[in-house]
Amino acid sequence: METTKVARHSVVWNDRDSRPERPPIDDALTSWRIHNRRRSHLNACRVFGGREYHLKWFFRRPFAGNPALREYENARRVKDLGIPSVDVVGWGRHRWGTFFVMEGSPGSPLFRLPQLPRPEVLHRLTVELGRLIAVLHNANLCHRDLYVDHVLIDEESLRIIDVGRVMSFHRRRWIVKDLAGLLFSAWREKISAQTCRLFLRSYLLHSERRWNRRRLVSAILKKAQSYWRHNEMAGRSNRRRPDAGS
Repeated sequence: METTKVARHSVVWNDRDSRPERPPIDDALTSWRIHNRRRSHLNACRVFGGREYHLKWFFRRPFAGNPALREYENARRVKDLGIPSVDVVGWGRHRWGTFFVMEGSPGSPLFRLPQLPRPEVLHRLTVELGRLIAVLHNANLCHRDLYVDHVLIDEESLRIIDVGRVMSFHRRRWIVKDLAGLLFSAWREKISAQTCRLFLRSYLLHSERRWNRRRLVSAILKKAQSYWRHNEMAGRSNRRRPDAGS
């Protein structure tokens, strides 16, 4: 994908975006409401023109490259595959670092919904999630941050977010890590074993890989269990570890 170079303090808007107005960026840190601050970046939001926008601000770090441009381009790559994701608005540079702007994504992770979708809707969304992840992997791309927190459900549709770490891959281990991360986070949030099995069946059905599927599933379960053990050892979870075969 072609990379566009921009001057300091400038913004590159998404050329596929047809909205008539865009949020002002120049005074980002003063006019945007900061809701999450970390050592490497902060997240902020504001409402402009009746729409909610989110800004991800990356502070300058040695050898970090341009994370805002990387997330901007990854979001476009994912949507080019037909995978619902964030609606990118633009990215830019500032003297303090780089930033990425997107429109607010409707929906919430499954475990944060006020009530679960109807069984037939949950079944369809689970099958669709398996298909979408298979489409991503069939294109030799892995998510690298795939957890249920990053799958948003809005009424009867879903989208996959936080695609800043998406990268090309040529080894099976990246597929295993993606699917194990999703499975581990589903266990952590007490999503049913039936739903997990349905997701894996849908993924395998749509995957174009010709690896031994029994060995692949075994590797995924083994990796997910190792994530769970590490999580327990780190003291981040007091929940009972579920049986992988349940």
